[in-house]
Amino acid sequence: MIRGEKMADKEENLAIELLHSINMLRKVSHNLAHEPGKHLKRNEQMIIMYLRKHSGQGDLKISDLGKLLELAPSTISPIIHSLETNGFIERYHNQDDRRVAYIRLSKYGFEQAEKVRKNFRETLQGLADYLGQEDTEKLVEILRKTYKYATKVQQERKEDTK
Repeated sequence: MIRGEKMADKEENLAIELLHSINMLRKVSHNLAHEPGKHLKRNEQMIIMYLRKHSGQGDLKISDLGKLLELAPSTISPIIHSLETNGFIERYHNQDDRRVAYIRLSKYGFEQAEKVRKNFRETLQGLADYLGQEDTEKLVEILRKTYKYATKVQQERKEDTK
């Protein structure tokens, strides 16, 4: 029985180490994409990157953006307000229906999104160089497996709550 308990302890310790490693990576990875001195919160960064990628593809309502990014209205409203206050985005109205507000990146917002994208790319390339080709390929494979597992568990939990 002692041997079984030791195995269970070892597996539990490994799970704790995995969680700790994921949390450490999450803490530092957000700041890696930032230009020094320019800090955007993760959701702000996600929104300006989405707007940069989809600029010129037509009007985008705040509510539609929230749905696309799976952010609740109570979450997206203060983020949009912050981005607008800091000059990253512009809010405008459609001529046909003045009640509906749309958003787009400002010139400054587009420039900052480009800097974030460039810093993120350089950081990922630096990581790939640091790890080397073989370890980078292993990491990609492990991350894909992790994603597959996480989506499977998420789906199972949704089905269990029905």
